[in-house]
Amino acid sequence: MTFSGGEIFLRPDLYEILAAARRLHFDISLKTNALLVTAERAARLREFWRTRVQISVYSDIPAVHDAITRFRIAAADAGGDSHSARARIAGEAGLPLMQENLMAYRGVMALAEKLAFLTFWI
Repeated sequence: MTFSGGEIFLRPDLYEILAAARRLHFDISLKTNALLVTAERAARLREFWRTRVQISVYSDIPAVHDAITRFRIAAADAGGDSHSARARIAGEAGLPLMQENLMAYRGVMALAEKLAFLTFWI
């Protein structure tokens, strides 16, 4: 069962929904931009074993990311420092391609490799 949004971590009842899905023997897949993932939320996700998480990465260049998402990230985030902490819950990186970031795939692939994502989706 795949949960996506908007942003799934905006739901105050997310963990209750995940628990219900697990009780029904669903494999869980989440799609997120990971901006709201904290160490506490990551730890709670690990309670739901075999949960796949795909993090959307729009660019490894902060200015390109910011222009697409209209959300400013720290330069360290694009470089992987903050994203790396979030990636500990993740097995996949996703690059939603659009005209603004069409040439970003190589940089995002390098970032995904640096963060040891298991899969990279374009």
